[in-house]
Amino acid sequence: MELSTLLLGVLTACICVYYAIITKLSHFARLKIPYVRPVPLLGNMAPLIFHRMAFVHLLQKMYNLFPDAKYFGFYDFTSPVYVLRDPELINAVSIKNFDHFTDHRNFVNEDQEQIASRNLFGLRGDHWREMRKLLSPSFTSSKMKMMFGLMCECAENFTNFVANESGKSGKTYDMKDQINRYATDVVATSAYGISVDSFKHPTNAFFTIGRKAMSFDFKVNLKLFICKQVPALAKFLRIKTFSSEVENFFKDIVTETVKTRDEQGIFRLDMIQLMMETRDKNYGPAFDIDEMTAQAFAFFLAGFDSVSTIMCFLAHEIAVNPDVQNKLRAEIEDVLKQTNGKPTYEAINGMKYLDAVLTETMRLYPLLPYLDRVCTKHFEMPPATPDGKSFTIKPGERVWFSSFALQHDPKHYPEPEKFNPDRFLNSSVDNSSYMPFGIGPRICIANRFAMMEMKIMIFYLVILVICICMYYYFILRQMSYFDQRKVPYQRPVPLLGNLAPFFFGRITHANQLRRLYNHFSNARYFGFYDFMSPIYVIRDPELFNTIAIKHFDHFMDHLNVVNEDLERISRMNLFGLRGDHWHKMRKLLSPSFTSSKIKIMFGLMCQCAETFTDVVTNESGKSGKAYEMKDMFRRYATDVVATSAFGISVDSFNHPKNEFFLHADKTMNFDFKKILYFFMRRTWPLLTNLLRIRVFNAEIEDFFKNIINDTVKARDEQGIVRPDMIQLMMETRDKNHGRAFDIDEMTAQALIFFLAGFDNISTCLSFLTYELAVNPDVQNKIRAEIEDVLKQTNGKPTYEAINGMKYLDAALTETMRFYPLTLFHDRVCTKNFEMPPATPDGKSFTIKPGERVWISSFALHHDPKYYSEPEKFNPDRFLNSSVDNSIYMPFGVGPRICIAIRFAMMEMKIMIFYLLWRCIVELDAKTKIPLVMKKASFSSSAEGGIWLNLRAKNPTISITSCSSNGYNSDTKNT
Repeated sequence: MELSTLLLGVLTACICVYYAIITKLSHFARLKIPYVRPVPLLGNMAPLIFHRMAFVHLLQKMYNLFPDAKYFGFYDFTSPVYVLRDPELINAVSIKNFDHFTDHRNFVNEDQEQIASRNLFGLRGDHWREMRKLLSPSFTSSKMKMMFGLMCECAENFTNFVANESGKSGKTYDMKDQINRYATDVVATSAYGISVDSFKHPTNAFFTIGRKAMSFDFKVNLKLFICKQVPALAKFLRIKTFSSEVENFFKDIVTETVKTRDEQGIFRLDMIQLMMETRDKNYGPAFDIDEMTAQAFAFFLAGFDSVSTIMCFLAHEIAVNPDVQNKLRAEIEDVLKQTNGKPTYEAINGMKYLDAVLTETMRLYPLLPYLDRVCTKHFEMPPATPDGKSFTIKPGERVWFSSFALQHDPKHYPEPEKFNPDRFLNSSVDNSSYMPFGIGPRICIANRFAMMEMKIMIFYLVILVICICMYYYFILRQMSYFDQRKVPYQRPVPLLGNLAPFFFGRITHANQLRRLYNHFSNARYFGFYDFMSPIYVIRDPELFNTIAIKHFDHFMDHLNVVNEDLERISRMNLFGLRGDHWHKMRKLLSPSFTSSKIKIMFGLMCQCAETFTDVVTNESGKSGKAYEMKDMFRRYATDVVATSAFGISVDSFNHPKNEFFLHADKTMNFDFKKILYFFMRRTWPLLTNLLRIRVFNAEIEDFFKNIINDTVKARDEQGIVRPDMIQLMMETRDKNHGRAFDIDEMTAQALIFFLAGFDNISTCLSFLTYELAVNPDVQNKIRAEIEDVLKQTNGKPTYEAINGMKYLDAALTETMRFYPLTLFHDRVCTKNFEMPPATPDGKSFTIKPGERVWISSFALHHDPKYYSEPEKFNPDRFLNSSVDNSIYMPFGVGPRICIAIRFAMMEMKIMIFYLLWRCIVELDAKTKIPLVMKKASFSSSAEGGIWLNLRAKNPTISITSCSSNGYNSDTKNT
């Protein structure tokens, strides 16, 4: 009896379920609505479930089956859905009668997922209206403009990563993964105020959690199906679509961010900030933490997947449609020209063709296959077909708009399967048949943000392609550059030019230039590829004098290597200025470097040299101690320039970690990253402007500017006068030197003065002391000359006495011949110039503005034609004859010769004077003989440094005073 009762109960249940299913499956037949007969339980989803057809194509197929119907019936498994075909009816439902269809169908378990269920998409009725009103101010055009810079930074990270990683040979990428990372970075910084850089840190928590949340495996799809089709069962089983780990991760970030900003008063242009501001403004009720998290969470997931999907399709289309890519490229180049390489929000937003390309992509590949609405009030539906009947849709019933089918309908879009952005160029978009972001009041609130995010990404991506294409075009074009002019040259390596041996560490930059200089011994000049930039390297001193002096107005500029848009102070230094601006600055600065002004600073230099020798003699004693000489002389140079240029005593020997020394060391440390930036500035200035690449960071500029500002202010207020470079520049405000220096100009000149002194002076002094150790006879001659000077001045060496030391001057001159401060001198053509033939069988031609010439001072200084036994260190060659500036140019030549020659020479002479007076310089086992030069350096630098043993000696004569214009140093004796 019990078994029969059980069987009867099961049978009854089956009949009821069958009846319910049959009743549902006859829903459209009763209403005379066209539909395709469904499969029990699976409805019209059977082809999708059995993987015979994609969902979008399934809906499109049914859409096309009923061309005369305003709508048709579709079974979402067993749930009947009205799929609207008629744009007019879609507008009536979604806009005109929006109050009857305000809601979406939520797909999460609202009892279990408090955060996921509170996002704007899932909210319903009045709660949705309140949240929409609260959130809307966060997505206005003005707020998008505020976040523009953050998006650009993320796009720059992407293009930098691709450019650096792909290199010359290129690389294949999974674009969905790469753009997912870009979307992660954009939303992390724009919504959460956190910089994650998913390219450098590919396993960061944001990206990992985002990928996990959007991983729709079988288990997640089953949960979605249950929540969607059997919500009561989902509640009973406590099913969650998104794990607690995902929700808690985002909630913790939002909570911590809000707390930190409230406590520390931090303000940042991102979505969290905009939502926080609702607490203080009249936007209605303010966001609480759960609501902030819900919106930021939905924002992140939508951006992570939807934006990256569209971007992938767009990248594919511009790859297979080169005509589209070319038009885009042309528009981007126009924008870059109009904005001087600094694209703005308005400029990118106003790009009509880019907008058309993006619009067409979203037509061809809409973000969602359909848009849904849930009926909230009874609504009278018109007949589906001419022979149909009207009926009332009741609350809870659902309608869909198949955006994919509508956007591929030839009735609305001719040749719908063709990618044709032109269709959107001259006509406005009809939102009744184009709805990638939705339609009506429930259109995606972040559509402006998404469009800007995608436009910026495409802008930067196409620029990367432009740079690569232009660069390869440039290579092919430049390879024949010197052939056309009959200038001898060595065939370059693509991309690396004639620098390949240097680039691969086989030869120094100086020796590579020298090798080519010697190779073309019968030419007046030869061609050289600085990477792929053609350079004329002058061999003939007479021709270079013609260029650098006689026709200086045709070649007055240097190539500046800093980003002039970003590095305002660095660009203002005398070396980098051009044209009339350089003329004015040189005239303004010249009075600061006359012999009389250098004489004023003589005492300051002596004091620094005394400090150096005090430290060395105290540390080394009679037994001696090994020092790395460049480091020691860098400290001396730091002290000299700090006191002479900035009016500050730093004492880098007793305070080795002072800020002056550390900042200079950091600035002059040319690691791989800085060398790469340096190369990019020389080769791709437009790209570096766009990517906002700096050679010197803002911290360095700000440090020196603050010092100058404080010094000038203190001296003005307190009437302080000090014999240094700051004082000399301040005096231009009261004397007839023309326009006075402002603070930025003072900083620019003092900064370049400091950096040049820090590196060049220390390099030259370290090479000189090395030669003194290797050549003790030279050392003894200088020491004898020092003792003669001390006798003649009664132990009171003067500026004139040290300046007049002929053998010391010859030794220093020979050092700068043997190890020139600059390996080559450059000029940039500013006016057309007629170049004579390079060889007897060559031809003359015109150098045009922008083209560059070099003269290799290193090769010239080592040419046996001008210097007998050029590899021998021999100061005597400069004793009895004057220096010929046409073949000797360590400081440059012509009007652009280094303005601080006198200062540099006096600084080095004083140092050697004090060093040899108090110490004996000897070789140390760590130093190689002969010196081995660093191959990975643009300047002369010894591999492993120059280590010398300094040993204190008993001076035969004491210095009782070192003075100039009232400055006195204490008596020194050891």
